[in-house]
Amino acid sequence: MSVTTAPSAAPIRRPQCTSTRPIAAVRIPSSISLTTPGYFRPTPMAASARSTRAGRKPGPITEAACWAHARRKLFELADVASKARNKNSAMISPIAFAAVQKFDAIFALERAINGLTPDQRLAVRRRDIAPPVNELIAWMKQERAKLSRHNDVAKAFDYMLKRIDAFTCFLADGRICISNNAAERALRGIAMTDSFCTSFSSV
Repeated sequence: MSVTTAPSAAPIRRPQCTSTRPIAAVRIPSSISLTTPGYFRPTPMAASARSTRAGRKPGPITEAACWAHARRKLFELADVASKARNKNSAMISPIAFAAVQKFDAIFALERAINGLTPDQRLAVRRRDIAPPVNELIAWMKQERAKLSRHNDVAKAFDYMLKRIDAFTCFLADGRICISNNAAERALRGIAMTDSFCTSFSSV
């Protein structure tokens, strides 16, 4: 994404049908350029390694990880209403429940700065949002140390803790959104070529 444009995210699709497919399977808006340095939110694919490598010209694209994806698994583990309806469901995780509350507090602070300029967003993030983010990360590391690596909460924590730089880069750049929700909603109306790759397709 061009560093002179407003914040956006370009999900780069994983090649599936053939190794000769383009990296991007969707038509990228004119405000986003994959040939310039910037940020993107990747899906797991080999193309991301080519995009983020240090020698990429004119510069690497930096991953901006999505907080909504990090929260999702924790929410599933702490979904009180869903587990109440399903009597056979696993027990609610108090650690996951506490984590969701901390995530939601940060999301609430982010919602309050929607519509501000990048410089204004950055100033508020440095003053009001960076402290709870740092507290959350420290708390997650502390709780993670008590859990087995096979524990579901540990796996959910690891997803974020192993990508700290990608999850915190929004604190240093007011153009970056904390989540990819807006970009995903904008792409819902676009038919992806992946939909036509299976031989079982009814199309």
